[in-house]
Amino acid sequence: MLPWWAAIPAALAAYIVIESAFRRHLSQLTLRLVVALAFIAIILLAINFAAQVILLGLVGLAAFLLIDNLREVLGR
Repeated sequence: MLPWWAAIPAALAAYIVIESAFRRHLSQLTLRLVVALAFIAIILLAINFAAQVILLGLVGLAAFLLIDNLREVLGR
């Protein structure tokens, strides 16, 4: 037996799946669910590895500036 606070989202999810099945839109529902879960995973990874993300961004910016300056000096 589910508590009421877990039964409401479970019932809503079941209704959405059944409605999508009857309208033949299960593939669209699956795609939207996968995209939403991927977006949530990206946010969680960015929060957990914030220092590494910032460091990687700074290293990438430095590499871009170095390459751009080398192109300018070499005349390309």
